[in-house]
Order: sequence, then C-alpha cells, then structure tokens
Amino acid sequence: MKKWSQRKILVVICSLVFVVVAPLISTLWWQSTHNLQPLSVPISLKHGEYTSPYFTTDLNNAYQIQLDWDRFPDALAELDLDWKVVDDTGMTVQQGTYSSQIRGGDGATLGEYRPKRGLRQRIILRIHQDVEGFDAHHPILKVSVPETMLESSGYEVPLAIVWAGLITVLGVATLLFLLVRRRRAR
Repeated sequence: MKKWSQRKILVVICSLVFVVVAPLISTLWWQSTHNLQPLSVPISLKHGEYTSPYFTTDLNNAYQIQLDWDRFPDALAELDLDWKVVDDTGMTVQQGTYSSQIRGGDGATLGEYRPKRGLRQRIILRIHQDVEGFDAHHPILKVSVPETMLESSGYEVPLAIVWAGLITVLGVATLLFLLVRRRRAR
C-alpha cells in the first residue's frame, strides 16, 4: 500500500473544505452584492399625486411595487390608485391600477414590472381618495424582488448547508478509512 504523506492529506482536507464552503459562499456573496429592495420610502395615503425619489434596479428580474406599514392597523380601508414607473427621461416603463380593500397586517402588492438592469427610475402614485386611518401607521412604498424569488434564494442557503454536511461526512469517513488502513498496515 502506498503511504500518504502529510502534505497530500493536507491538500485533500483543504480541497474538501473548499468543496464544502464554495456553494454557501457563492450564495451569500450573491445576496450581499445585489440590492433586493432598491426603494423603501414613507408616503402619505392622502388624495393626490406622490412621486418617489429615483432608484436603480440591479437585476433583470421582475420587481414588485408594494405598500407596507411599520405598525399593523386592524382597520379595513379602500385603496384606489394608479401607479406608473418612469425612467429618468420621463418614459413610462410600466403602469397599472390598484383598487381593493386593504387590511393593515397584509400590506398590498400594487403590481409587478420587469425593468432593465441598471435603469434609473421612480414611481408616480395618483391616489384617488384618502385612505382613512392608515397614515398613523406609517405607510411605506417599497420596490423589491418578489418573495417567490427570495424564497427560492432562501432555499439555496439550506441546500448549501446540506451539501456542506454531506461532503464533510464523506470526507471524514474517507479520512477515517485511510487512517484505519494505515494502522492495519503497520
């Protein structure tokens, strides 16, 4: 039987460590280098027009336009508005309407659109009537990656951890097997 030097064993261990942590590091790096919520600003739900500050999306994926609250009111209210996403030249990227009853704990997804990566844009909301009682709960206008994408990317971390565990178990079993063979050979 050929003897394994300490150097070869160290190379095998380092290779296993790399194979174990590479998917996890890749997933965490992707999540940290992308802005998954490029806009989150407080707004008032009073009758009139609201224009958000400019923001930039950095993915070619779909984004959701949502209303959320800092504190969750139990009240039920009617929300009736038109929304429009425009780029920095004033060209309309996407537009839509939203008319439905909202409850404070649920938030509201106003619509979804697919911008070009790196596009500088803003949202214009035209609220048709006051939404009574919701301003006290600090409404927030958000643009973010849909939760379905976040959930699927959230599965990548547990899968990377399972992968790490599997490779670790196989690596430790292989090293123990080699160690036992080496002891028996002596």
